[in-house]
Amino acid sequence: MLFLLVVGAFTLLGLQTDGLRMAMLFVGTLLALIFAPMLAGVLGKFINLPEHPLWWELGAGKIWAFVILMTAVLSASQPLHRKLQHHIKHTLESNRLAEWDRANSITGITLGGILGVLYLMLLAGIITPLGYAATQLQPSATAAAKEPLGYRLAARLHRDFRTLGLDKSARLFDPASDRFYDAADITGLLYHNLRDQNLRDFRARLLAYPPLIEATHTAHLLHLLHPSSTNTFLMGIYNQTNATHLLHHAHVRGALADELLRKKLSQVDTRDLYEYLRTGKSSLSDPEMLHTQNRPVLLGGWELDVPATQKQFEAIYPKMDDREKKKVREYLEAIAPTLMLSFSETYFYLDGRYFSNRSLGVKPPSHRASAAGLAADGLLPRVPASPSVLAQLSVRTLLAGPWQATGDVFYTKFSWPHAQPPVSCEVELQEFSNRLRVTLKDFNQEAYIFRRTGSVE
Repeated sequence: MLFLLVVGAFTLLGLQTDGLRMAMLFVGTLLALIFAPMLAGVLGKFINLPEHPLWWELGAGKIWAFVILMTAVLSASQPLHRKLQHHIKHTLESNRLAEWDRANSITGITLGGILGVLYLMLLAGIITPLGYAATQLQPSATAAAKEPLGYRLAARLHRDFRTLGLDKSARLFDPASDRFYDAADITGLLYHNLRDQNLRDFRARLLAYPPLIEATHTAHLLHLLHPSSTNTFLMGIYNQTNATHLLHHAHVRGALADELLRKKLSQVDTRDLYEYLRTGKSSLSDPEMLHTQNRPVLLGGWELDVPATQKQFEAIYPKMDDREKKKVREYLEAIAPTLMLSFSETYFYLDGRYFSNRSLGVKPPSHRASAAGLAADGLLPRVPASPSVLAQLSVRTLLAGPWQATGDVFYTKFSWPHAQPPVSCEVELQEFSNRLRVTLKDFNQEAYIFRRTGSVE
Protein backbone atom coordinates (compact mmCIF):
# COMPACT_ATOMS: atom_id res chain seq x y z
CA MET A 1 0.00 0.00 0.00
CA LEU A 2 2.78 2.40 0.96
CA PHE A 3 4.66 1.41 -2.20
CA LEU A 4 1.70 2.21 -4.42
CA LEU A 5 1.04 5.47 -2.59
CA VAL A 6 4.59 6.86 -2.78
CA VAL A 7 5.67 5.53 -6.18
CA GLY A 8 2.29 6.34 -7.69
CA ALA A 9 2.38 9.91 -6.35
CA PHE A 10 5.80 10.60 -7.85
CA THR A 11 4.86 8.95 -11.16
CA LEU A 12 1.81 11.20 -11.37
CA LEU A 13 4.01 14.17 -10.49
CA GLY A 14 6.30 13.27 -13.38
CA LEU A 15 3.27 12.98 -15.67
CA GLN A 16 1.93 16.38 -14.62
CA THR A 17 5.27 18.21 -14.90
CA ASP A 18 8.13 17.25 -17.22
CA GLY A 19 11.47 15.48 -17.40
CA LEU A 20 13.46 18.68 -16.91
CA ARG A 21 11.79 19.50 -13.60
CA MET A 22 12.01 15.89 -12.41
CA ALA A 23 15.71 15.78 -13.36
CA MET A 24 16.30 18.86 -11.20
CA LEU A 25 14.40 17.21 -8.37
CA PHE A 26 16.46 14.03 -8.81
CA VAL A 27 19.80 15.86 -8.76
CA GLY A 28 18.66 18.02 -5.84
CA THR A 29 17.67 14.91 -3.87
CA LEU A 30 21.09 13.34 -4.42
CA LEU A 31 22.85 16.57 -3.35
CA ALA A 32 20.63 16.87 -0.27
CA LEU A 33 21.44 13.28 0.70
CA ILE A 34 25.16 14.02 0.42
CA PHE A 35 25.18 17.32 2.33
CA ALA A 36 22.45 16.70 4.95
CA PRO A 37 24.78 14.83 7.37
CA MET A 38 27.26 17.73 7.17
CA LEU A 39 24.58 20.31 7.91
CA ALA A 40 22.94 18.31 10.72
CA GLY A 41 25.71 19.07 13.22
CA VAL A 42 25.21 22.84 13.11
CA LEU A 43 21.47 22.87 12.57
CA GLY A 44 20.59 22.82 16.27
CA LYS A 45 22.15 26.25 16.77
CA PHE A 46 19.63 27.89 14.45
CA ILE A 47 16.49 25.72 14.49
CA ASN A 48 14.35 24.54 17.39
CA LEU A 49 14.70 20.77 16.95
CA PRO A 50 12.71 18.19 18.96
CA GLU A 51 13.52 18.51 22.65
CA HIS A 52 13.88 14.83 23.56
CA PRO A 53 17.53 13.70 23.03
CA LEU A 54 16.35 10.38 21.60
CA TRP A 55 15.22 12.16 18.45
CA TRP A 56 18.85 13.03 17.77
CA GLU A 57 19.73 9.32 18.00
CA LEU A 58 16.98 8.67 15.45
CA GLY A 59 18.59 11.16 13.07
CA ALA A 60 16.26 14.15 13.52
CA GLY A 61 19.10 16.54 12.65
CA LYS A 62 19.78 14.80 9.33
CA ILE A 63 16.09 14.69 8.47
CA TRP A 64 15.60 18.40 9.14
CA ALA A 65 18.77 19.20 7.20
CA PHE A 66 17.46 17.19 4.24
CA VAL A 67 14.11 19.03 4.34
CA ILE A 68 15.84 22.42 4.42
CA LEU A 69 18.18 21.53 1.57
CA MET A 70 15.29 20.21 -0.55
CA THR A 71 13.32 23.40 0.11
CA ALA A 72 16.31 25.41 -1.10
CA VAL A 73 16.69 23.17 -4.18
CA LEU A 74 13.01 23.50 -5.11
CA SER A 75 13.12 27.27 -4.66
CA ALA A 76 16.22 27.60 -6.84
CA SER A 77 14.96 25.20 -9.50
CA GLN A 78 11.86 27.25 -10.31
CA PRO A 79 13.57 30.20 -12.03
CA LEU A 80 16.16 27.87 -13.56
CA HIS A 81 13.40 25.71 -15.04
CA ARG A 82 11.68 28.75 -16.55
CA LYS A 83 14.92 29.96 -18.15
CA LEU A 84 15.73 26.54 -19.63
CA GLN A 85 12.20 26.12 -20.95
CA HIS A 86 12.31 29.55 -22.51
CA HIS A 87 15.73 28.83 -24.05
CA ILE A 88 14.63 25.48 -25.49
CA LYS A 89 11.36 26.87 -26.83
CA HIS A 90 13.08 29.64 -28.75
CA THR A 91 16.05 27.59 -29.90
CA LEU A 92 14.57 24.40 -31.33
CA GLU A 93 12.65 24.23 -34.60
CA SER A 94 9.00 23.22 -34.51
CA ASN A 95 9.52 19.56 -35.46
CA ARG A 96 12.44 19.20 -33.04
CA LEU A 97 10.41 20.92 -30.33
CA ALA A 98 7.61 18.35 -30.69
CA GLU A 99 10.16 15.52 -30.34
CA TRP A 100 11.62 17.26 -27.26
CA ASP A 101 8.17 17.52 -25.68
CA ARG A 102 7.53 13.78 -26.17
CA ALA A 103 10.98 12.83 -24.80
CA ASN A 104 10.58 15.32 -21.95
CA SER A 105 7.20 13.81 -21.03
CA ILE A 106 8.50 10.21 -21.10
CA THR A 107 11.57 11.23 -19.09
CA GLY A 108 9.32 12.91 -16.51
CA ILE A 109 7.26 9.74 -16.00
CA THR A 110 10.41 7.57 -15.84
CA LEU A 111 12.21 9.83 -13.38
CA GLY A 112 8.98 10.12 -11.38
CA GLY A 113 8.92 6.34 -10.94
CA ILE A 114 12.62 6.26 -10.04
CA LEU A 115 12.17 9.10 -7.55
CA GLY A 116 9.14 7.30 -6.11
CA VAL A 117 11.26 4.23 -5.37
CA LEU A 118 14.06 6.43 -3.97
CA TYR A 119 11.70 8.34 -1.67
CA LEU A 120 10.06 5.09 -0.63
CA MET A 121 13.50 3.89 0.50
CA LEU A 122 14.13 7.22 2.23
CA LEU A 123 10.81 6.94 4.04
CA ALA A 124 11.52 3.33 4.95
CA GLY A 125 14.94 4.40 6.22
CA ILE A 126 13.36 6.99 8.50
CA ILE A 127 10.71 4.57 9.77
CA THR A 128 13.09 1.63 10.28
CA PRO A 129 14.94 2.76 13.46
CA LEU A 130 11.76 3.85 15.21
CA GLY A 131 9.94 0.72 14.08
CA TYR A 132 12.86 -1.49 15.17
CA ALA A 133 12.93 0.09 18.63
CA ALA A 134 9.14 -0.20 18.90
CA THR A 135 9.35 -3.89 18.02
CA GLN A 136 12.05 -4.54 20.61
CA LEU A 137 10.06 -2.73 23.30
CA GLN A 138 6.75 -4.42 22.60
CA PRO A 139 4.62 -3.89 25.75
CA SER A 140 1.55 -5.76 26.91
CA ALA A 141 -1.52 -5.64 24.65
CA THR A 142 -3.26 -3.21 26.99
CA ALA A 143 -0.28 -0.83 27.11
CA ALA A 144 0.32 -1.15 23.35
CA ALA A 145 -3.19 0.14 22.67
CA LYS A 146 -2.24 3.36 24.48
CA GLU A 147 0.85 3.98 22.36
CA PRO A 148 0.75 6.99 20.00
CA LEU A 149 -0.55 6.10 16.55
CA GLY A 150 2.77 6.99 14.89
CA TYR A 151 4.65 4.62 17.19
CA ARG A 152 2.28 1.72 16.47
CA LEU A 153 2.31 2.51 12.74
CA ALA A 154 6.13 2.53 12.68
CA ALA A 155 6.24 -0.90 14.34
CA ARG A 156 3.69 -2.27 11.86
CA LEU A 157 5.50 -0.84 8.84
CA HIS A 158 8.84 -2.16 10.09
CA ARG A 159 7.37 -5.65 10.30
CA ASP A 160 5.98 -5.24 6.77
CA PHE A 161 9.37 -4.08 5.47
CA ARG A 162 10.99 -7.18 6.95
CA THR A 163 8.34 -9.41 5.38
CA LEU A 164 8.89 -7.80 1.97
CA GLY A 165 12.69 -7.85 2.36
CA LEU A 166 12.93 -4.04 2.18
CA ASP A 167 14.58 -3.61 5.60
CA LYS A 168 18.12 -4.26 4.33
CA SER A 169 17.73 -1.82 1.42
CA ALA A 170 16.20 0.77 3.74
CA ARG A 171 19.30 0.62 5.96
CA LEU A 172 21.21 2.41 3.17
CA PHE A 173 19.08 5.49 3.88
CA ASP A 174 18.78 4.99 7.63
CA PRO A 175 19.89 8.12 9.58
CA ALA A 176 20.44 6.12 12.81
CA SER A 177 23.83 4.63 13.69
CA ASP A 178 24.74 0.97 14.31
CA ARG A 179 25.08 1.83 18.00
CA PHE A 180 21.43 2.86 18.02
CA TYR A 181 20.41 -0.66 16.96
CA ASP A 182 22.72 -2.24 19.54
CA ALA A 183 21.21 0.09 22.16
CA ALA A 184 17.70 -0.91 21.02
CA ASP A 185 18.64 -4.60 21.41
CA ILE A 186 20.06 -3.95 24.89
CA THR A 187 17.05 -1.86 25.91
CA GLY A 188 14.67 -4.55 24.68
CA LEU A 189 16.58 -7.22 26.59
CA LEU A 190 16.41 -5.18 29.80
CA TYR A 191 12.77 -4.23 29.24
CA HIS A 192 11.72 -7.87 29.07
CA ASN A 193 13.99 -9.11 31.88
CA LEU A 194 14.05 -6.41 34.57
CA ARG A 195 10.96 -7.88 36.15
CA ASP A 196 9.77 -10.84 38.21
CA GLN A 197 12.43 -13.39 39.15
CA ASN A 198 14.88 -12.01 36.58
CA LEU A 199 15.07 -8.54 38.13
CA ARG A 200 17.79 -9.25 40.69
CA ASP A 201 20.02 -11.30 38.35
CA PHE A 202 19.74 -8.91 35.40
CA ARG A 203 20.23 -5.83 37.57
CA ALA A 204 23.33 -7.42 39.12
CA ARG A 205 24.66 -8.38 35.70
CA LEU A 206 24.16 -4.84 34.41
CA LEU A 207 25.90 -3.29 37.43
CA ALA A 208 28.78 -5.78 37.18
CA TYR A 209 29.83 -5.00 33.59
CA PRO A 210 33.24 -3.28 34.03
CA PRO A 211 32.91 -0.51 31.40
CA LEU A 212 29.47 0.41 32.81
CA ILE A 213 30.28 0.54 36.51
CA GLU A 214 31.00 4.26 36.76
CA ALA A 215 28.09 5.11 34.45
CA THR A 216 25.60 3.10 36.52
CA HIS A 217 26.71 5.01 39.62
CA THR A 218 25.76 8.40 38.19
CA ALA A 219 22.71 10.06 39.75
CA HIS A 220 20.18 9.35 36.99
CA LEU A 221 21.03 5.68 36.43
CA LEU A 222 21.27 5.04 40.18
CA HIS A 223 17.71 6.30 40.54
CA LEU A 224 16.44 4.32 37.54
CA LEU A 225 17.99 1.06 38.75
CA HIS A 226 17.09 1.52 42.43
CA PRO A 227 15.17 -1.65 43.44
CA SER A 228 12.18 -0.28 45.29
CA SER A 229 8.40 -0.33 44.99
CA THR A 230 8.56 3.48 44.87
CA ASN A 231 10.75 3.43 41.74
CA THR A 232 8.17 4.34 39.10
CA PHE A 233 10.56 3.43 36.28
CA LEU A 234 11.16 -0.20 37.37
CA MET A 235 7.51 -0.52 38.37
CA GLY A 236 6.61 0.67 34.87
CA ILE A 237 8.77 -2.09 33.37
CA TYR A 238 7.27 -4.62 35.79
CA ASN A 239 3.76 -3.63 34.66
CA GLN A 240 4.85 -3.58 30.98
CA THR A 241 4.09 0.11 30.60
CA ASN A 242 4.52 1.36 27.04
CA ALA A 243 7.90 2.71 25.98
CA THR A 244 6.75 6.28 25.32
CA HIS A 245 5.66 6.58 28.94
CA LEU A 246 9.03 5.27 30.16
CA LEU A 247 10.97 7.57 27.84
CA HIS A 248 9.28 10.58 29.38
CA HIS A 249 10.40 9.61 32.87
CA ALA A 250 12.33 12.56 34.32
CA HIS A 251 15.47 10.52 35.00
CA VAL A 252 15.43 8.90 31.55
CA ARG A 253 15.31 12.35 29.96
CA GLY A 254 17.99 13.54 32.37
CA ALA A 255 20.23 10.58 31.53
CA LEU A 256 19.83 11.12 27.78
CA ALA A 257 20.71 14.82 28.19
CA ASP A 258 23.67 14.24 30.56
CA GLU A 259 26.75 14.91 28.45
CA LEU A 260 29.14 13.32 30.97
CA LEU A 261 27.04 10.17 31.13
CA ARG A 262 26.74 10.06 27.34
CA LYS A 263 30.53 10.31 27.12
CA LYS A 264 30.93 7.37 29.52
CA LEU A 265 28.40 5.30 27.59
CA SER A 266 30.00 6.14 24.24
CA GLN A 267 33.10 4.20 25.34
CA VAL A 268 31.11 1.00 25.91
CA ASP A 269 31.28 -1.75 23.28
CA THR A 270 27.53 -2.16 22.82
CA ARG A 271 27.76 -5.47 20.98
CA ASP A 272 29.85 -7.00 23.77
CA LEU A 273 27.47 -5.58 26.38
CA TYR A 274 24.50 -7.17 24.61
CA GLU A 275 26.20 -10.57 24.52
CA TYR A 276 27.19 -10.20 28.18
CA LEU A 277 23.64 -9.39 29.27
CA ARG A 278 22.26 -12.23 27.16
CA THR A 279 24.76 -14.94 28.11
CA GLY A 280 26.67 -13.65 31.16
CA LYS A 281 29.92 -13.92 29.18
CA SER A 282 32.00 -10.97 27.96
CA SER A 283 34.70 -11.51 25.35
CA LEU A 284 36.37 -8.25 26.47
CA SER A 285 36.09 -8.43 30.26
CA ASP A 286 36.17 -12.09 31.31
CA PRO A 287 38.93 -13.05 33.80
CA GLU A 288 41.08 -14.75 31.16
CA MET A 289 40.98 -11.68 28.94
CA LEU A 290 41.83 -9.43 31.89
CA HIS A 291 44.88 -11.61 32.61
CA THR A 292 45.88 -11.59 28.93
CA GLN A 293 45.62 -7.80 28.72
CA ASN A 294 47.46 -7.38 32.04
CA ARG A 295 44.46 -5.58 33.50
CA PRO A 296 43.38 -5.85 37.16
CA VAL A 297 41.49 -9.10 37.72
CA LEU A 298 39.12 -7.53 40.22
CA LEU A 299 37.38 -5.42 37.54
CA GLY A 300 33.65 -6.09 37.47
CA GLY A 301 31.07 -7.02 40.08
CA TRP A 302 31.29 -9.30 43.10
CA GLU A 303 28.51 -10.71 45.28
CA LEU A 304 28.82 -11.90 48.87
CA ASP A 305 29.52 -15.63 49.22
CA VAL A 306 27.71 -16.44 52.49
CA PRO A 307 29.05 -19.99 53.17
CA ALA A 308 32.66 -18.97 52.46
CA THR A 309 32.35 -15.83 54.59
CA GLN A 310 30.75 -17.85 57.41
CA LYS A 311 33.81 -20.12 57.42
CA GLN A 312 36.09 -17.07 57.67
CA PHE A 313 34.24 -15.81 60.76
CA GLU A 314 34.29 -19.26 62.35
CA ALA A 315 38.05 -19.38 61.78
CA ILE A 316 38.60 -15.89 63.23
CA TYR A 317 36.28 -16.54 66.19
CA PRO A 318 36.70 -20.28 66.89
CA LYS A 319 35.01 -19.98 70.31
CA MET A 320 31.60 -19.17 68.84
CA ASP A 321 28.78 -21.38 70.05
CA ASP A 322 25.96 -22.62 67.81
CA ARG A 323 23.70 -19.70 68.70
CA GLU A 324 26.37 -17.15 67.71
CA LYS A 325 27.12 -19.03 64.49
CA LYS A 326 23.43 -18.95 63.64
CA LYS A 327 23.25 -15.21 64.35
CA VAL A 328 26.23 -14.51 62.06
CA ARG A 329 24.80 -16.69 59.28
CA GLU A 330 21.40 -14.98 59.48
CA TYR A 331 23.10 -11.58 59.40
CA LEU A 332 25.14 -12.52 56.32
CA GLU A 333 22.09 -13.99 54.61
CA ALA A 334 20.16 -10.77 55.30
CA ILE A 335 22.73 -8.47 53.69
CA ALA A 336 23.89 -10.81 50.87
CA PRO A 337 20.99 -10.56 48.35
CA THR A 338 21.61 -6.87 47.63
CA LEU A 339 25.29 -6.53 48.57
CA MET A 340 27.56 -5.98 45.56
CA LEU A 341 31.16 -4.82 45.43
CA SER A 342 32.12 -3.50 42.00
CA PHE A 343 35.36 -2.14 40.56
CA SER A 344 35.97 0.17 37.62
CA GLU A 345 39.49 0.97 36.43
CA THR A 346 39.94 3.48 39.27
CA TYR A 347 37.05 3.30 41.76
CA PHE A 348 35.19 0.76 43.87
CA TYR A 349 31.51 0.90 44.84
CA LEU A 350 29.78 -1.11 47.57
CA ASP A 351 26.01 -1.22 47.06
CA GLY A 352 23.46 -2.83 49.32
CA ARG A 353 21.16 -2.37 52.29
CA TYR A 354 23.82 -2.45 54.98
CA PHE A 355 27.48 -3.03 55.78
CA SER A 356 28.75 -2.68 59.32
CA ASN A 357 30.99 0.28 60.14
CA ARG A 358 32.61 -1.62 62.99
CA SER A 359 34.13 -5.00 63.65
CA LEU A 360 31.57 -7.69 64.44
CA GLY A 361 33.93 -8.94 67.10
CA VAL A 362 33.33 -7.33 70.50
CA LYS A 363 34.32 -8.12 74.04
CA PRO A 364 31.60 -10.41 75.42
CA PRO A 365 30.09 -10.29 78.91
CA SER A 366 32.29 -11.89 81.57
CA HIS A 367 30.08 -14.95 82.00
CA ARG A 368 30.14 -15.66 78.25
CA ALA A 369 33.90 -15.11 78.06
CA SER A 370 34.38 -17.49 80.94
CA ALA A 371 32.11 -20.12 79.40
CA ALA A 372 33.98 -19.87 76.08
CA GLY A 373 37.37 -19.95 77.78
CA LEU A 374 38.41 -16.64 76.16
CA ALA A 375 41.52 -14.72 77.08
CA ALA A 376 41.08 -11.34 78.74
CA ASP A 377 41.20 -9.58 75.36
CA GLY A 378 39.20 -12.24 73.49
CA LEU A 379 36.36 -11.28 71.16
CA LEU A 380 33.15 -12.86 69.95
CA PRO A 381 30.93 -11.63 67.09
CA ARG A 382 27.79 -9.66 67.79
CA VAL A 383 25.64 -8.72 64.81
CA PRO A 384 24.69 -5.01 64.61
CA ALA A 385 21.03 -5.52 63.61
CA SER A 386 18.46 -8.24 63.21
CA PRO A 387 17.43 -9.52 59.73
CA SER A 388 13.95 -7.97 60.12
CA VAL A 389 15.48 -4.51 60.70
CA LEU A 390 17.93 -4.93 57.81
CA ALA A 391 15.14 -5.95 55.45
CA GLN A 392 13.46 -2.56 55.93
CA LEU A 393 16.51 -0.61 54.75
CA SER A 394 16.70 0.66 51.18
CA VAL A 395 19.39 -0.36 48.70
CA ARG A 396 21.92 2.40 48.08
CA THR A 397 25.62 3.02 47.51
CA LEU A 398 27.10 2.40 50.95
CA LEU A 399 30.78 3.04 50.23
CA ALA A 400 32.86 4.33 47.32
CA GLY A 401 36.41 5.44 46.73
CA PRO A 402 39.65 4.85 44.82
CA TRP A 403 41.68 1.66 44.98
CA GLN A 404 45.35 0.90 44.28
CA ALA A 405 47.29 -2.18 43.20
CA THR A 406 50.59 -3.52 44.50
CA GLY A 407 51.46 -6.57 42.46
CA ASP A 408 48.63 -9.08 42.76
CA VAL A 409 47.26 -7.47 45.93
CA PHE A 410 44.89 -4.51 45.94
CA TYR A 411 44.23 -1.93 48.62
CA THR A 412 41.55 0.60 49.42
CA LYS A 413 39.91 2.26 52.40
CA PHE A 414 36.33 1.99 53.61
CA SER A 415 35.21 5.30 55.13
CA TRP A 416 32.06 6.27 57.02
CA PRO A 417 32.48 10.07 57.38
CA HIS A 418 28.95 10.57 58.73
CA ALA A 419 29.30 8.07 61.57
CA GLN A 420 29.73 9.46 65.08
CA PRO A 421 32.65 9.53 65.41
CA PRO A 422 33.81 9.15 61.74
CA VAL A 423 35.16 5.67 60.99
CA SER A 424 37.63 4.34 58.42
CA CYS A 425 39.25 0.98 57.82
CA GLU A 426 42.18 -0.10 55.66
CA VAL A 427 41.16 -2.92 53.32
CA GLU A 428 43.21 -5.57 51.52
CA LEU A 429 41.79 -7.34 48.47
CA GLN A 430 43.03 -10.63 47.03
CA GLU A 431 41.53 -12.52 44.09
CA PHE A 432 41.58 -16.32 43.80
CA SER A 433 39.56 -18.65 41.58
CA ASN A 434 36.79 -16.13 40.85
CA ARG A 435 36.63 -15.28 44.54
CA LEU A 436 37.69 -12.05 46.22
CA ARG A 437 38.89 -12.01 49.81
CA VAL A 438 38.15 -8.63 51.40
CA THR A 439 40.14 -8.28 54.62
CA LEU A 440 39.21 -5.44 56.96
CA LYS A 441 42.61 -4.86 58.51
CA ASP A 442 41.43 -2.42 61.19
CA PHE A 443 38.39 -4.55 62.07
CA ASN A 444 40.21 -7.43 63.72
CA GLN A 445 41.29 -8.78 60.29
CA GLU A 446 37.71 -9.87 59.59
CA ALA A 447 37.38 -11.25 56.06
CA TYR A 448 34.43 -11.31 53.69
CA ILE A 449 34.49 -13.56 50.61
CA PHE A 450 32.84 -12.34 47.44
CA ARG A 451 32.30 -14.38 44.27
CA ARG A 452 32.43 -12.88 40.80
CA THR A 453 28.96 -12.06 39.46
CA GLY A 454 27.87 -14.80 37.09
CA SER A 455 30.52 -17.28 38.18
CA VAL A 456 29.62 -20.89 38.89
CA GLU A 457 28.95 -21.63 42.53
